[in-house]
Formats: sequence, C-alpha cells, structure tokens
Amino acid sequence: MKTKLTLSIDSDKVKRAKAYGRKRKKSVSELVEEMIDKLTEDARPTTSWSQRWGGTLGLTAADLKREDRFGKLVRRAATAPRTRKEQRA
Repeated sequence: MKTKLTLSIDSDKVKRAKAYGRKRKKSVSELVEEMIDKLTEDARPTTSWSQRWGGTLGLTAADLKREDRFGKLVRRAATAPRTRKEQRA
C-alpha cells in the first residue's frame, strides 16, 4: 500500500534528484524508496549470530576429554538441546 509523504528538501536538491531520476527513468519517490531499502537493509541482520556462526568450530573427541574450561564448555554444548523445540520437550 502506498502512502503519500510530504518532505521539506532544499530546492537545489529537488532539481538534482529529478534530473538524476530522469536519467535513470525513475521517479523521485522510487529513488527515495530504494535509498530507504538500501539503508535499512544494512542495519538489520538477515541471520542471527548463532545461525551464522553455529557449527563452524570443528570439535574432536580429544576436546571432550580436556580437563580445562574449554573441555567443560565442549561437554556442556554436546549435551545441550540443539533447538528451542528440543528444550521444551
């Protein structure tokens, strides 16, 4: 659904925007929409940190046997449920 929006922009910038749009066969509204999409696309991650990096660390059987803090974390991760659905069950 399209909504009308009133902007206050310097007249020189309006002229430049219209000229830029004519060269690309787009309206100023289309240019503004594209810019908003581009700006907000970068700000919001498409995947969470855990989705992006989860499972990238290769662990071995020797890591499970370690007696230090890392070994303890590996053992905890190995026994923890993988998904929220598993946590509820």
